[in-house]
Amino acid sequence: MHTQSGVLLGTFRYMAPEQVDRKFGEISPRTDVWALGAVMYEMLTGQPAVPKEGAMNIFAYILQEEIVPPSKLGVAVSSPVEEICLKAMAKEPARRFASARELAAEIRKVLTPRPQAKRRTQQLKRQASANIVYRMKKWVKQHPVPVAIAGVVVLLFSCAFILYVKIQAKKHEIMTARQKVNVADAKKPGVEDEPTSLFWLIFLTVQHPLPVADEPTGG
Repeated sequence: MHTQSGVLLGTFRYMAPEQVDRKFGEISPRTDVWALGAVMYEMLTGQPAVPKEGAMNIFAYILQEEIVPPSKLGVAVSSPVEEICLKAMAKEPARRFASARELAAEIRKVLTPRPQAKRRTQQLKRQASANIVYRMKKWVKQHPVPVAIAGVVVLLFSCAFILYVKIQAKKHEIMTARQKVNVADAKKPGVEDEPTSLFWLIFLTVQHPLPVADEPTGG
């Protein structure tokens, strides 16, 4: 915590982001929730939520890095318990439990078998989905250029695919029309192909030569 003289007091690894930098908000009961979440994390994993040494490294991790989920460390922990722990240690105070009492109530709900367990699981799944959306939005804000490039590439591929489909459809339409014309011409009586007609003309000329008139004699 900050004293009136500006001296920073407290166990560094259990300090909430707003205790390190006031841009995250004012000190409130949610600050204690963060510390409780850090204790809970250590109880679940056997290691601190902020795995750094030295005050500056610890503060940088608290302000800039996301807490690694216990399940990523190979710890056998249920999804509801993990979600409670991570929510308690959310970087923004507004995303945490409002008080230690609310945190305790959530833990009690998970540990106490009730008919509403299925409903509670669905609620935690919705919270997990909201966390994923939040992290995606945060990543997009932090990497605007790659996101913009990816969007342009996707748009170009989409346009190219649509154009390809239209061209193929037009080709199919033209080929179908040509086939219909050929079929119609074949059904017309007395219509023969040009090579066939020329063959019969030559054949008749050879078999029955045209008479040649006698040349007039002089006299």
